[in-house]
Amino acid sequence: MKVTYSWLKDYVDIKLKPEELAHKLTMAGLEVTSLEKIGTDHLLHIEVTTNRPDWLSVIGIAREVAAITSKKLHLPNIKALNPKLEMPTVKVIDQKGCLRYTARLIEDIKVKPSPKWLSDKLKSVGSRPINNIVDITNFCLLEYGQPLHAFDFDKLKSGVVVRKAKANEEIITIDEVKRKLDPSMLVIADETRPVALAGIMGGADTEVSQGTKRVLLESAYFDPATIRRTSKKLGLTSESSYRFERRVDLEIITTASNRAVSLMQELAGPGEISKIKDVGKKKFTSRNVSLKPTCLNQILGVTVPTSRVKSILTSLGLKPKASNSFEIPSWRGDLTREIDLIEEVVRIWGYEKIPTSTVTVKPQAGLEASSMKTVKEVSNLLISAGLNEAITYSLTSSRLAALFGKEEKDLVRVENPLSPELAFMRGSLLPGLISAVGFNINRKNLDVKLFEVGPVYFSSMRGKCEKQLLAVSLTGARSNNWQDDKSSVDIFYLKGILEELLDRLGIEGVKFEACSNSIFEPAQSMVVKIKGNNIGFLGRLNASIRDRVDIDYDVFCAELNLSSILKVSKKKKIFNSIPKFPPVLRDISLLVKKDVLSKEITSLITETGGDLIEEVRLFDEYKGKQISKGCKGLSYSIKYQASNRTLTSEEIDSLHNKICEGLTSTLGAQVRST
Repeated sequence: MKVTYSWLKDYVDIKLKPEELAHKLTMAGLEVTSLEKIGTDHLLHIEVTTNRPDWLSVIGIAREVAAITSKKLHLPNIKALNPKLEMPTVKVIDQKGCLRYTARLIEDIKVKPSPKWLSDKLKSVGSRPINNIVDITNFCLLEYGQPLHAFDFDKLKSGVVVRKAKANEEIITIDEVKRKLDPSMLVIADETRPVALAGIMGGADTEVSQGTKRVLLESAYFDPATIRRTSKKLGLTSESSYRFERRVDLEIITTASNRAVSLMQELAGPGEISKIKDVGKKKFTSRNVSLKPTCLNQILGVTVPTSRVKSILTSLGLKPKASNSFEIPSWRGDLTREIDLIEEVVRIWGYEKIPTSTVTVKPQAGLEASSMKTVKEVSNLLISAGLNEAITYSLTSSRLAALFGKEEKDLVRVENPLSPELAFMRGSLLPGLISAVGFNINRKNLDVKLFEVGPVYFSSMRGKCEKQLLAVSLTGARSNNWQDDKSSVDIFYLKGILEELLDRLGIEGVKFEACSNSIFEPAQSMVVKIKGNNIGFLGRLNASIRDRVDIDYDVFCAELNLSSILKVSKKKKIFNSIPKFPPVLRDISLLVKKDVLSKEITSLITETGGDLIEEVRLFDEYKGKQISKGCKGLSYSIKYQASNRTLTSEEIDSLHNKICEGLTSTLGAQVRST
């Protein structure tokens, strides 16, 4: 918004220098981006925020100047009008697009150049003078912020109609460009054709010219969304559309019209006028907002005199009411809450009057929530295991969620989604993480190890809920080191990562049990339990899901309930002393049926060996030609160790033989070598 210092002085008795005024306006929220000296005057360039359309007028800014300087605002003196002519015909068909439309007929006018004072006002803010009638409408637009339009009444066929454009209708606007319209656009028309793009630009066929004798003056309120949509489609903006898009003041419509008519009679008169034709909503629905002095002083931390509070708000156009409330004027749609009034008081009173103080903050250890520390520890442990952290979208589609077993009724729907692919809050981390794996594979990064920690959302009997999950997704080689064997990741590699993670978090009673899960391949999935409670699952993603997300490689993934894990994580670390006595390692190779689980073998070995078994580790699985059909070969390394003595060969041989006998008799295993 551009306004000159001299123009503001027409409404406020300003004693401040232009530089001082610019500073005070900026401190009050009207940022003066530049102050330009033009002859003996000064031009202020003011940045107007979207919530303050009243600042898109000279009077709106003058009102702020009056409040800041504690001066009185002098509004234009509009002389009484004496209507004699018959009112024009006005019909509003699209009442949503046009909330209010007024029209007035002025006859016997003389179109000529504007007087110097009017031309100078317009030139000072960069507007080009055209003729006295058009210049008056532009002057009133700048003065009140209310766009006006003048039609040559004799070029209209009957009255005006406010309607939507018809398909393939055309109009030549005053910039001499032919524009094709569609039914989403609002137009002003006569009985045969559109004569103006409502709220944007008039038509060339009905513009005021040197021969105009009768003028139809329009002043209206058009729907901001409709104007914005039409302006964007046509690539056409104007001073009028800029204001209509940000909402004009419903109650200033007739005031601006009266002001323009008064000036037309004065500068183009004498001019006989009609009564105003006013169609649509006439009045702004007022509202009151309370402001308690105690609340204001508590928030500001300083006492502002009640009389000063009242004078500030009154100077801004608010009317004091009973019980510390104020009636909000029609041009202040942004004032809806008590805190809004507090902001008005402090910005006019002066932010610099609020005393500053230094707050002493004593650094303390342990202020961070323990759960947050654990989450960070989880991330660090997985990163140290060679995984990369991913952050995926919190929104998903019902199609992608259904692939991972989430029904639409259990998801949280977004009220106004940007697209169907972002219509629901995610109920699982896996869809996003698997999509990230596919993204990498499609770009030839075939060794992908990702994890994500984040919330998921779901609907339940208690309403909308959320919980924290951990998801892991692996594909490709275990490591990308030329020195290592480039073996592929598998379910046991993933299981090992999770075992190490849970062990480092101090969680006891962890078990991995085989299970059936629709998103995993048969016999390639496990459920994770802590002391009998399910806290997650892992497995090899089934081929049908991989096909749907365009992945041709095996993907192993897991999802754990991190909220449950945090509840049982032991914060205190317990360290054992380094063993004083050496361990003894013995290997054992077995031939067992395919349906025998490795967990059954390790459990039997541990139970049989008791306290002398330090560790049992599976290090090989063989399914070659030497293995009978329906069987598999498994090799284990057993570490024997006592805490109080060195074990003898006799003790170890006896215990090892006992373990072999137990495996043979209980599980039907055949011992191939020891």
